[in-house]
Amino acid sequence: MQSSDTIATLPSKLSHLERLQSKAIHFMLEAVAEARNPVLLFSAGKDSTVMAHLALQAFYPGKPPFPLLHIDSTREFQSLLDFRDDFASEHGLEQIVRANEEVRAAGLHPFDHVERYTAAMRTDAPRQGKRAVMCRLRLASRARRHGGGG
Repeated sequence: MQSSDTIATLPSKLSHLERLQSKAIHFMLEAVAEARNPVLLFSAGKDSTVMAHLALQAFYPGKPPFPLLHIDSTREFQSLLDFRDDFASEHGLEQIVRANEEVRAAGLHPFDHVERYTAAMRTDAPRQGKRAVMCRLRLASRARRHGGGG
C-alpha cells in the first residue's frame, strides 16, 4: 500500500472522539486564518480549557498565534485565577485579562441586575480590547453544521 492510500484511509480509522478533535482543530485553524487579531476566550473552566488544549495541539510544535482572553467578572474564586495563571505560564501563552471597569466602579451586582451585569461584564469587556474573539460557541456551531455534534 502506498502512503497516499494510507492517508486516504486514515479518517476511517479514527475514533469518534479523534474525528471530533480533528474537526475542532480544523475549525480553529480556519477561524484564525480569517481573523485579523484573534483571541481565545478563556474562563479557565472545563470548556475553555479543552479549547486551549486544542489550540496547543493545532499549532504544535509552535504556540497558538493568539493570546488567551479572560473576562474578569470580579467574582471568581482565587483557585480558578491561580489555575488560569498557571495554565498560561506552563504553556507559555500570552494572557489578557479584561473587566468592565465602569460596571465595577458603579457597583452593579450580578444578583441584583443579572442581565445588565452579564451583558456589561461578558460582552462589553471584550469589545473594550478591540480584538476579534474566537469563541467556543462559534466553533461548536460550526461543528454541528458540519455533522460534528457539539
